[in-house]
Amino acid sequence: MLYTGHKNKHMLNGQNIVDFIRLNMEQDRKIFGNIPLPTREQTALVIRALRMIHILEYASEYDASDLLKTDEITRFWPTISSIGRFFRDAPLEVLEKYELEHRDN
Repeated sequence: MLYTGHKNKHMLNGQNIVDFIRLNMEQDRKIFGNIPLPTREQTALVIRALRMIHILEYASEYDASDLLKTDEITRFWPTISSIGRFFRDAPLEVLEKYELEHRDN
């Protein structure tokens, strides 16, 4: 397989990105009603799909505000902050629906 860009595919702690993200998924699943986790391979497919340019472009322009100062532009790392907030907020509709449907089970 031919790789482009920087060649270190591991996170700062040395983990593969799939395992790194699955740790966060494990925490979030408990918040939203113990949603069953996908396999490592399914997680890897989703991560690869997130690289689509139109998703990244939209996420980079999602918002440029501090969480507590919604009318002020973030002075440092606005694009990174915007992308992070987009990926935090975008799936909430699905997660909250699951939580509501399975809350009493």
